[in-house]
Amino acid sequence: MNRCRHDIIASILESVAEEPLRLSRIALESNLPYDRAKRIVTDLENHGLLIYDPETRTYTPTELGYQWLGIYRELENLYSRYTGSS
Repeated sequence: MNRCRHDIIASILESVAEEPLRLSRIALESNLPYDRAKRIVTDLENHGLLIYDPETRTYTPTELGYQWLGIYRELENLYSRYTGSS
């Protein structure tokens, strides 16, 4: 099954919400090639959803990132109730 960009963003945000991660670990946990993960993480950082710590070279969600993830989960729950799928 193909994932849309929103599913991929949610996967990235969920992985870094558990603990700060380096880019290679984000790619691995999100099941993405490194170059694609790098592009998306850069976009998320530019839009204020992730923050980079140069000392540890890790990413963590910002407050906006947590809000985005919460809204995504709400929409996913609504969709599954509407369609009867999970």
